[in-house]
Amino acid sequence: MEFGSDFNTVINFRLKAFHPYLPEKSSFFANGRQALLSILKHNNFKRIWIPNYYCYDVVDYLRNENIEILFYHQWPRLSSNKIYGSIGSISFAEGDVLLRVNTFGLNKFKADASSFAVPVIDDITHDLCGQSAISSTADWCFASLRKTLPIPEGGILWSPKNHALPSLPQATDEINHIVKRRAEAMALKTSYLKNLINNKEEFLHQFQTTEHELVNSQISCISNSTKDFLLHFDIQRWYLQKKLNWLLLSEISSDKAVVIKPDNIETCYPLSLLLLFNTPRQRDIAKEKLISKAVYPAILWKLPVTASVEAMQFSETMMSIPCDARYNQDDILHLKSIIEQVLSELQNE
Repeated sequence: MEFGSDFNTVINFRLKAFHPYLPEKSSFFANGRQALLSILKHNNFKRIWIPNYYCYDVVDYLRNENIEILFYHQWPRLSSNKIYGSIGSISFAEGDVLLRVNTFGLNKFKADASSFAVPVIDDITHDLCGQSAISSTADWCFASLRKTLPIPEGGILWSPKNHALPSLPQATDEINHIVKRRAEAMALKTSYLKNLINNKEEFLHQFQTTEHELVNSQISCISNSTKDFLLHFDIQRWYLQKKLNWLLLSEISSDKAVVIKPDNIETCYPLSLLLLFNTPRQRDIAKEKLISKAVYPAILWKLPVTASVEAMQFSETMMSIPCDARYNQDDILHLKSIIEQVLSELQNE
């Protein structure tokens, strides 16, 4: 049994009939950053304001496309009122756009975006089904679908205000080739988890190489195979199972780390079990212990020194442990016991 890392092939949660959950008037891209870049270029935005706690791989991607980046203060434990105070202090200029991010699915921003002086883009990657996504009044919403769904690629863009969307090219041969190899890696991982093969290096290498290729690929429509999967996949049931799993794990209690919880679990679906440790050293030791027990946490994200002190401290002491619907209740109880054991073994570093 392993927990985390890249998705393997998922064959349940399938719908026999065509029943798409995602907004009807959507554009599907090969990845989320392509969706974001497309809307920026389509509207000729000069500058984008981004939370200083964000994925800086995406920041660098936009900079390489000659998009000017500015930052406002936000981090996962900052209250909604203080986040809005930070945004309220911005001196917006003509041609600016504001990016709001539902970080970790904690639902820290209000759905209403009408009070801002500039157009608003909502990044709802971490929670596709919560209130921030379904009730957003932003000009545009986008998400990297592959971050929370078991697919080899995928980004989505739509406009709650029915603004025009950028034209979307057909899926490129490059994307089709990348997706085919990533799907093969997902299938190989499934075989590995079923003990049908012993060598995991082949699919790990394939995941790594195709990840690099995917995020650096030209803007492309999603492949037909992935789109067909999405249109016959029960996203709501997948997310509900993840929430049930999260509720089990969120009962973990320790003096070495705290579980970061949303203000109102009824309105959102947290991305993962989010632990915040007392010190960076405790976090790093716990990470190594978990990996030795086949639990693969994620550290989100590595921030530059220019980020705020609070954002840096959070980044250096946080850990994200996947609890999505790949796992049933028995799996999650096993995972819970592993985490509790690791936490109990930590010293006061």
